[in-house]
Amino acid sequence: MSIDSKNETNTPGQEPPQSERLYSTATPIRFAPRGARTNITDGNLIMLDPRPVQQWQLDNTESRVEEVASLANETDRRLNTMQDQALATEVLRDEVKTLRIEMEDVRISGEKRVVSRRVPSNGMKLFYTIIKITLIYIISVVIEYIYHSYYPDFFEFVDAAIASYF
Repeated sequence: MSIDSKNETNTPGQEPPQSERLYSTATPIRFAPRGARTNITDGNLIMLDPRPVQQWQLDNTESRVEEVASLANETDRRLNTMQDQALATEVLRDEVKTLRIEMEDVRISGEKRVVSRRVPSNGMKLFYTIIKITLIYIISVVIEYIYHSYYPDFFEFVDAAIASYF
């Protein structure tokens, strides 16, 4: 045996060769050489794992995939909730717009009614004026008829009627 081959063999006092040990600063896990069954701790966490490196990497990748899948499901659920809330908000916004339009219509029609009650239009003023003149004319015709037909002394009758109240 040569000196080089002697250095490559694993003796209990030596570190395992670089090819048999895996270490990453992100995951401080080292794989022990095959056949080792004890845990060693010297500051860093050294775990002895009998699984092959490929199986460990596969398990690690599967756990990451499951984590990403659960995050995707949670994100999808939250997105669906937000979409439902956005839909409900949009429905409420449409209802508010409809109510505002209806309130504006009521306000406008109310203003028209209020304006028509307070200030009659020119046509209505003319109609009221004609009615007043007509009523005054009818009353004066009735008084004149009573005056000439029944009481030639009509003013004396009116004076007597007024005097009876005092």
